[in-house]
Amino acid sequence: MVTGFDSMGRLDNKKNKIRRERMNGFLKPEEIDEILNGNSALLVEKAECVGKAIAKPVSSSQVRAIFGTIKKLQMSAQKGEFGEKQIGTLTLLIPKLYYAAKRSGKKEMEKLRDDLSTMIRKVKDKERFICLCNYLEAILAYHKAFGGK
Repeated sequence: MVTGFDSMGRLDNKKNKIRRERMNGFLKPEEIDEILNGNSALLVEKAECVGKAIAKPVSSSQVRAIFGTIKKLQMSAQKGEFGEKQIGTLTLLIPKLYYAAKRSGKKEMEKLRDDLSTMIRKVKDKERFICLCNYLEAILAYHKAFGGK
């Protein structure tokens, strides 16, 4: 979907812009797929790296604000309620991630936003959602372990 030209005379393609934004996170696209497909070893390894990177610049309340919504959805998923409504609620977390990242002004929060936004867009079933929950929970644990306030 071409929208016109940018200031340098290049085609401004919104889809490519979104793709470039996603490449700025902590994770590579293939790592995101592996984590969402249940690679627990990679999940733990990457969550540790991310938790350490965000420990000082990002507050626990910023991470918990994101985690709170996901935790509520996880509880309903454990009751067997996971469908279009829950995916819709999860998708609405993306604008909140953008707001939180912009408000914090921290590069690390923007990287976390990019990774989580990409992951949320790829969640289409309960299994991938549980992997997303586990990843975010591990990040929160490592964030605290590495001195996050």
